[in-house]
Amino acid sequence: MYNIDPEIAGYIQKLSLYDKKDLTQRTLKAVEEVGELAKVVLPTVNAYATAHRFFNLLDIVEEVSDSVLCLLSILHSLNIDNETFNAMLLKKCKKWDGLQQNHGKSDSKLPFEIHITVDSKYSNQIYGLSKFEAACKEIGVKATVLELYESSGQFISHDVMTSSTLVGTNLDALREVARIENALFQMGFELVRRKIETVPWHPAAPTEKNLQKMALGNYFETHFELTIEDAKKVPLSGFNVAWSQNVKKKDSVTSLTVRSASTLENHERALEKVYEYFESKKVNYVADQTEFAIYDTNVLHDEKWINLDTNDTMVV
Repeated sequence: MYNIDPEIAGYIQKLSLYDKKDLTQRTLKAVEEVGELAKVVLPTVNAYATAHRFFNLLDIVEEVSDSVLCLLSILHSLNIDNETFNAMLLKKCKKWDGLQQNHGKSDSKLPFEIHITVDSKYSNQIYGLSKFEAACKEIGVKATVLELYESSGQFISHDVMTSSTLVGTNLDALREVARIENALFQMGFELVRRKIETVPWHPAAPTEKNLQKMALGNYFETHFELTIEDAKKVPLSGFNVAWSQNVKKKDSVTSLTVRSASTLENHERALEKVYEYFESKKVNYVADQTEFAIYDTNVLHDEKWINLDTNDTMVV
């Protein structure tokens, strides 16, 4: 554990207040010192093409000290008090703790589900549904066509997309997206969206403990599959719901989705209300699965179907 001696801390404050650099210059100086730290660390860990330099551990201590001095100088120049600084340190430690615990729940490889959406016109045989299905088969993915309905039960549009899964890293998932979209593009299809879903315990998924912020294009989603008979027990008015149906399962199953752009805990609280409602109405569901949308290049694609604001939760 490292403690700055009170006398040294006072010395740092005195020098910081005397320093004539403005905030921008102090920040750039801090960046410069972190760069110097990198310069001594890289050859210490034998990074490629750095073995021509040699530094000892005291060199690392020196550069860390320079970096800390510059960072503390920034706080002093802004007159940030010790209580505020320590409160922020504690907040960041809790986030760090949450990230470590999240990472501990998974190994280096995680399951991903990938969807590449094409223009809805391909839902029609005239415009090439057969061509899309053949293309998906050639690429090695499944062709999926969904019918989307608004809360009133009115049909909105079709969603025509690929569906595929893999187990790997974030990079593996992104490379697979690139492979599929490049193949579809070369075959002449108009692409409107790329989406990657993963497990809700992914390290990037926001929880109340890890303090992660929900990034643009990220959200939690839980899908319920209900029989047509049970779906009729869920009112379309007063419950703020909308339905989607897989065209191939249209006569037997419909889908209800809960989406949240907040923390996992908030999403789970929203699910509890759904479960309670299902129990009160004796609604049976075929399956449910919670996913974290870690990558969505066109959230507005769902705008007519889902009106979801940041930190909001709704049932669709």
